[in-house]
Amino acid sequence: MKKKLLSIVGMIVCLLGVMSCATQTYVTYDSKVPAAWVRPATVASIALINETQYSLSNVGADINHVLAEQLVEDKDFLVVTVLDSLIENDMQADDIKTLAKSLKVDCLISLDSLQLTFTGRNKGDKVPLITWQDVLTSLLDIDSGVQSYAQLFAVMNVYVPGKPIPYAQILINDHLDWAAYAETEHEAVDYLPSTEEKIPEIIDCVAFNLKRKLLPYWETVNRPLYVHGNSTLERAKHYVDDNQWDQAAVLWREIYKNEDAYRIKALAAHNLFVYYEKISNPDKAIEWCRKGAVYFERAGSSSATGFLLKQIPELEKKKEELKRLDQQAAAELN
Repeated sequence: MKKKLLSIVGMIVCLLGVMSCATQTYVTYDSKVPAAWVRPATVASIALINETQYSLSNVGADINHVLAEQLVEDKDFLVVTVLDSLIENDMQADDIKTLAKSLKVDCLISLDSLQLTFTGRNKGDKVPLITWQDVLTSLLDIDSGVQSYAQLFAVMNVYVPGKPIPYAQILINDHLDWAAYAETEHEAVDYLPSTEEKIPEIIDCVAFNLKRKLLPYWETVNRPLYVHGNSTLERAKHYVDDNQWDQAAVLWREIYKNEDAYRIKALAAHNLFVYYEKISNPDKAIEWCRKGAVYFERAGSSSATGFLLKQIPELEKKKEELKRLDQQAAAELN
């Protein structure tokens, strides 16, 4: 009898879990992220130059070539060229003007500094292995959960003749993780690639990050959306499926206004947060995040409350990004 009772309880728990999951679906949409600098309208052609330290100059040159290929594919600049020679002296105003003129470009983009820090050991190394915990803690905050075996730091300066030096500075701080090599950090140490094997991945990673700083790009946002638990929620889902978000938002507002149940009001508020985030209205999205968090808390859903509260700092960041996108668009028109 006891086993049967436990079995029934287990089935009820499973059903509740399924019902909970069934109340939501996931929607994706693209969100534009601004470049790290405001590009003048006069800049249509660029040259990538290399000012990295001598020991990493070959890596710096390879990064520039990969970056150039990516920029050419995007067709955002009319001309993209690469100067292979290493520049060892700091660029001054006259140097910038002379080099830009000789290369027939409007702007010089310089890989100015590159720092690579590896953890673990290379194949064949005879140096005693430091414990992974010690190395990782020295590189990153262990509480962040970042699984890193290589830390990458790069500085790129943008030089525009006649403008302040540098016109803009772009920083890259990234890492490569060990999770693809083993389940634990201690096991991963024996399988990590050698320095020579890491370099191509590092080159691609730094070039990819630099491109994302030089040009605006689109990133995919994935959000939960509540579609069951109320007949009007289900009607709104059909509008979402047909990409008629405005009509869906009308129904969600109707639910929020007319429903008394805390949980249902919270679901509608959450969906309105998603709607306003999607249409790039972060102020309204923040407003509905706060409303949803209040009613989720009253309904006893701490996880849903926490999710919405965590979105508010990201939405504040999005407000600043939208301002930068407007500035960049205006600069390109002037």
